Amino acid sequence: MSAEHWTQVMALITPATPVDLDEDIADLDPRARSMGKTLFPDTIPDVALPVPLSGDDTVCFGARITEDTPDRIRLAMNLAQMAAEKGAEPIILSHVDLCGLERFGFRVERIAGDTEDARAVAEAQAVRFWNIVLVI
Repeated sequence: MSAEHWTQVMALITPATPVDLDEDIADLDPRARSMGKTLFPDTIPDVALPVPLSGDDTVCFGARITEDTPDRIRLAMNLAQMAAEKGAEPIILSHVDLCGLERFGFRVERIAGDTEDARAVAEAQAVRFWNIVLVI
């Protein structure tokens, strides 16, 4: 993405938050009650997906989130500034169910797994998928 894109993202970063509808829909969709247990639904057939940003000169860097971040506004602004300055695409590697950066338009890969080893494997897969050159 261009510096212009990340400048627009920075202009939209605000402490205002949308209303959380998860509790309201929980009665209609039982999946909304449990989070973080499945890596990928078994009901979806195997398909070949194109590699994102392939053929593009975009460089990706990963931002690992391992615990709830109290100051999401500052983190979002710092990541957007880094992306604009370096001309790189940040990919958020979230080890928590909801890291809070989704609402700002960042690409968030949720890293799932019951053990630390399983999460390491899942993160390594995301790093390969996005061709991430550095994880911070």
